[in-house]
This record gives sequence, structure tokens and C-alpha cells, in this order.
Amino acid sequence: MNALYTIRGADGQPYGPVPASLLREWIAEGRANENTLAQTSASSAWQPLNAFSDFNDLFNTPPPLAAEPPPLVAPPPVPAARQPVPNYLVPAIVTTFCCCTPVGLAALIFATLSNSRAGAGDYEGALKAAYWARILVWTAFFAFALQILAYSMLSAILFRSPAHF
Repeated sequence: MNALYTIRGADGQPYGPVPASLLREWIAEGRANENTLAQTSASSAWQPLNAFSDFNDLFNTPPPLAAEPPPLVAPPPVPAARQPVPNYLVPAIVTTFCCCTPVGLAALIFATLSNSRAGAGDYEGALKAAYWARILVWTAFFAFALQILAYSMLSAILFRSPAHF
């Protein structure tokens, strides 16, 4: 650090020769920076100040540590292509009008609930409503079948011969 430096100011005029300690003060004051051209008293070549080893501690500071990158988070899984939810709307309508109206109406309510939940994206809720619609449709169908069987048996018993009248 015994060398003397001459710098070229922003106005293009040479300033110096000055010792490295004074040049450090100028750098601290903002009168010079790493790109300011300078030469030593032993050299005639102009170089930026950051090329001189006397100023490595001022200009060649290590880059600031980057903040830790955020932890890698797996993207949410892409839902597998889901099968369409059966809604049992047509069987519910048929059982309401043809078989057992009270149970058919309940099946109709669950069938429409299944449709609305599937449209809203509630796949699990749509499956549950479809399950109950299916149960109620089959219940209405079997109730109708039992009703037909009972009427048939009653007809066979009551009307098997005209002698009972």
C-alpha cells in the first residue's frame, strides 16, 4: 500500500498522485468508485480501481448471500379423470309415477341432489346422493313388486270360485 495513485475524475482531469489511504477516503465519500480510472506512479496504463489489489477489500466483496430458496413443494396432485356420477334421475321419475310415490319422491330428491353436487365439484357428495337415489329406486321397485304380488295373491284367494259369494 505504498504506491501513489492518480485518478481521472468525472470531469476528465487527473487528480493525484495520492496515497491509497486518501483514495480510500475519496471512495468512501463517493468521489471515486470501482470504475474510476487510475494509474500508479510506476505505470502509465489507466485501469479501473477494482483492478488494483490495494482496493480488493472495497470492491471485490463477495456477493451477498442469496436468501434460502423456498422449500420445494410438490404441486398438488392432478385429480385422476373421474367417472361421471350416475344420478338415477330417470328411474326415480319412473318409480315416482308408476311404483311407489313416497319412496319415488325421495329418490327423485336424491337424484337431483346428486346432479347439483356433481355440478358444484363435490364428487364425494354426488356419489353419496347417487347411492341413496339408487337404494330408494330399488326400494320403490321392490315395494311395487310386492304390491303386485299381494294383489295377485289376494285376487286368487278371493276370486278363485264364485261359490264364496
